[in-house]
Amino acid sequence: MMVHILNRVPADGPAAAQALTAMAPDDRLVLIEDAVLAIRDERWSGWQDAPGRIHVLEEDADARGVADDSAADLIDIDTFVALTAEARQTVSWY
Repeated sequence: MMVHILNRVPADGPAAAQALTAMAPDDRLVLIEDAVLAIRDERWSGWQDAPGRIHVLEEDADARGVADDSAADLIDIDTFVALTAEARQTVSWY
């Protein structure tokens, strides 16, 4: 498993689409920093393209006031660290 980490709002450029394209079936995508704002973007195809494989960093969602906006898979920082430790590789997308 590889963990892809996205820190930009998907609408702000090609990084989100590129990450989704690069993901293998067992990979995970973690939205951090401003990327958590994707919770409010129902038009973003990630929710349909990788169901159950997209996680949202809870602390960043809380900081941006979107943690309660969706049924997104919120993970805390400890779970994020454990997920990256379990991965064979991590890739950051900007």
